[in-house]
Amino acid sequence: MRVTLALRLICLSALLFASTTPVSAQQKSSPTPQKSAPVAQQLTAQDQFWAELEKLDWKFGPTLGDIAGTASIVVPTGSAFLGSAGTRRFLQLQGNLGADNQFTFAPRDVGWFSVFTFDSSGYVKGDETINPDELLDI
Repeated sequence: MRVTLALRLICLSALLFASTTPVSAQQKSSPTPQKSAPVAQQLTAQDQFWAELEKLDWKFGPTLGDIAGTASIVVPTGSAFLGSAGTRRFLQLQGNLGADNQFTFAPRDVGWFSVFTFDSSGYVKGDETINPDELLDI
């Protein structure tokens, strides 16, 4: 929910910024035609991005995605999962910092994605018991 709200706010901010940016007063009366080379390069970069995404070790549903050997997520048909190494590369391809122990869940078209991480601090195994009184003793 928070991620969706944050993404909506970022998109809304970008749209508002684009619509309120002033146009230069010294703009030429007739626009000059743009060269096609940058567009071709842009498509090539986009094609390279998707080619790199396809190289990742995606696990397509139906399957189970293993999260750090301590949890699993059901990956239904139409969805995909990346392990730790794949998630690191996936995040780097998008200009983000990748880290170990992160896992990706997304639809096959990668229209959105979710990154899971596991931090063992505070983790209590199922067979382990905790005495709450001992925790409060300082």
